[in-house]
Amino acid sequence: MKKLFYLILLTSSISHLSAQVDYNTKIVSNYLQFATFDPDASDYRIDSEAEQECVLSPEPEYYIFDCGAEEVKVGWEYQQELSEEGMDTYVSLAGEKIVFNYDVQQIWFFTDWNGTGGYYNEVMILAQIEAFEK
Repeated sequence: MKKLFYLILLTSSISHLSAQVDYNTKIVSNYLQFATFDPDASDYRIDSEAEQECVLSPEPEYYIFDCGAEEVKVGWEYQQELSEEGMDTYVSLAGEKIVFNYDVQQIWFFTDWNGTGGYYNEVMILAQIEAFEK
């Protein structure tokens, strides 16, 4: 299954026009981190982390997220102008900025936008991810 994930990464990196998450896969994370932005250090500091299985099922118009407690369905939109090489960026209707970082194999859910400081106050990081066909 890791080979499938690497294939997805390679495919999305090669073609910038189709550089979006593969909607035919579900992504399973086995490690979860929560971090808060530290303005003095201009970086995020990890507040908590744990081995936790979470499943992200991307669809073109929304994603479904399940960490065991409750399944959540949230609308989102791909933002090509915010995406960088090796990353895809989405913005959700809930105000999240979701970044798929293929280089470090993590998914970042940025929340709580600080308009004054120009950064998100919090980030949830899905790590140790694998992709599986739906």
